[in-house]
Amino acid sequence: MMTAALALMWGCGSDDDNAATSPVQPPTPPEAKSVFTPTESKPTWAIDWTWTDERPDWKDPESNEYEISMNMKVQLASDMAKYSSDDDMMTVFIGGTCRGINRRSVISSNDEVDFQLYIQGNGEEMGQPMQLKYYCAKLKHIFNQSTTLKFEPNEGFADHLSIALDFNNGNSKYPYMTYLTLLLPDNPPYSETQNDAVFVFVNGTCRGICRSSDLFPGFKGIGYGTFLGEEAELRYYRAKDKGYYTLKKTITLDGEGTTAKPSTVAKVVNLEY
Repeated sequence: MMTAALALMWGCGSDDDNAATSPVQPPTPPEAKSVFTPTESKPTWAIDWTWTDERPDWKDPESNEYEISMNMKVQLASDMAKYSSDDDMMTVFIGGTCRGINRRSVISSNDEVDFQLYIQGNGEEMGQPMQLKYYCAKLKHIFNQSTTLKFEPNEGFADHLSIALDFNNGNSKYPYMTYLTLLLPDNPPYSETQNDAVFVFVNGTCRGICRSSDLFPGFKGIGYGTFLGEEAELRYYRAKDKGYYTLKKTITLDGEGTTAKPSTVAKVVNLEY
């Protein structure tokens, strides 16, 4: 009887001692979703479009080699025009043959850069697809754009075709594009300003800039890749906070939206910072 009572007392004493010495575990704080870096001004990160293409040896066709012609104007987008120089070359190929070369011919008063192309061909080539090629001397970069335009004779430059050329058209360095729509959290509601931006980085190199607009929520832009499947880091610059947030969660540049307009099809990412 006494032995059972002692055993009962010993068991109770052990439980009390354990309860008294067991520390209370505090709740685990949520892991930070980003790292904040203060900065005095907006970062000037930009894509480096410099490449390694040699200057091509394109040659104008002989004047008596073809029987019909067409005229076309090509205008460089503003972000491409700033790299333009008198050493640039623009040409059109039909069936793998150079059909007309033009160097920078018109610099408009508003800094627009135009090329006026005189393209030659034969009657049986009417309706054939054309390939536009542009060599930018400062960037050492040849842009190859397979246009949807076809060879159709016209009467002159008053009746010319006009197209715009930008970095999305056949660049050799970053040929894979992923259209991005980046949305801010809505609980609590956040808002972006025109001074805010989201920068896309791969291995420490800027691969895209997403900007805001009054026309749509969040930020839109393109992430450029050397191959499909690259992992990219997002850096969100918020002017109000005087710094940028490097998000710990990466995104994959998978080419989503590559064949569609960015306003209609895009990779949607929530900016959780």
